[in-house]
Amino acid sequence: MTKIRSLILVALLPCAAAEAAPVVGPLSTYLVEPCRFVDTRDPVTFWYEPEGPALTARLYLLQGSCGVPIGARAAMLNVTVVGATAAGHLSLWDLTPPKTSFLNFMPSRSVAGFVIAPLWEVQAGGDTADFALMPGFATPDQSVHVIIDVVGFLR
Repeated sequence: MTKIRSLILVALLPCAAAEAAPVVGPLSTYLVEPCRFVDTRDPVTFWYEPEGPALTARLYLLQGSCGVPIGARAAMLNVTVVGATAAGHLSLWDLTPPKTSFLNFMPSRSVAGFVIAPLWEVQAGGDTADFALMPGFATPDQSVHVIIDVVGFLR
């Protein structure tokens, strides 16, 4: 793990829960060996979830795996969508679903994007998720595969 001192300020999404603490001051950036965290195409090797219906949020627990320690405030992710059956978008959030997307895609095209994703504050062994991901389509009978590679974290 390589530590990089930076003045990156991450704007976390507005929190709905009263107990969520705001991020204050600069965070330190840590790079990790690239690690494939999710690949919905592969039922054996990676965290797998079959293609799901549109407008269904998927919950993931990243802290404690792929070199991201418990207590990380955000993760640096390369997110790729492949095999979309229709045009759509991908949203990612920590506590409150956003009103915007971070990645838009078209059918039969692979699209990748980098995102610094806020993470819920988790307790060791107590939580089952620290971020949510949801594809959005015009009709709910569409699907898309998602690949998430972790490249670093902030805390």
